[in-house]
Amino acid sequence: MKWFLTASAIALSTPAMGQPACVDTELVLLSDVSGSMNLEEKEIVRKGHVAAFRNGDVLYKILGPERPCGAILVTYVEWAKSQQVIIDWTVIASDEDAEAFAVALENAPFGNVGSQTYLSYAMDFAGKLITSNGIEGTDRVVDILGDGQDDSPTKPREIVERYSGDHLKAWQKITWNGLPVVGEHDKSLIHYFQTQVIGGPWSQVFPAYGFDDVPSAIIKKLSKELG
Repeated sequence: MKWFLTASAIALSTPAMGQPACVDTELVLLSDVSGSMNLEEKEIVRKGHVAAFRNGDVLYKILGPERPCGAILVTYVEWAKSQQVIIDWTVIASDEDAEAFAVALENAPFGNVGSQTYLSYAMDFAGKLITSNGIEGTDRVVDILGDGQDDSPTKPREIVERYSGDHLKAWQKITWNGLPVVGEHDKSLIHYFQTQVIGGPWSQVFPAYGFDDVPSAIIKKLSKELG
């Protein structure tokens, strides 16, 4: 796997150099770009994540003095029928790291991943990314942003059980948090995420009520799960 690494990340395994020797959270940002979303909506989602890594509250939750490591490991993935890593694993241990991540995400093209909503396939992809990255963060989190239910032949619950079930030790379990984008008159997707998608330690749903609400929902979600 090719890594996108900052100077801090390169020194991750060399604490003698004064760089972070650990990360508080391994975080996969899993963003829906399926055919149910138009270009403007995809851009809102992308810009919302960019803005979040420039948000003072989010940065404090990552870098604040009460955090044991003061660093996270994060990757950004877009998905529909298939999945594409847009920004590979990156250590954020400083304001400069966060800005570099934001700039890279801001300038990256959208993934070419088809149009169907294969949510469980995307979740399995995210689980494999975390369990194969060679790093053991204090927490393992996958954020799932989507505006529809799964079309794939696999059920999201099966993926949650695979990576967060009782057969795993506590430190191995992934937390699956959801950010469903719901319409004003149809809240059924919230219930779907609550019952079928989220799982693992302290999992939560952070709904966005329309795409205009997505940026604030992203900031709320990151502030909560990184705090």
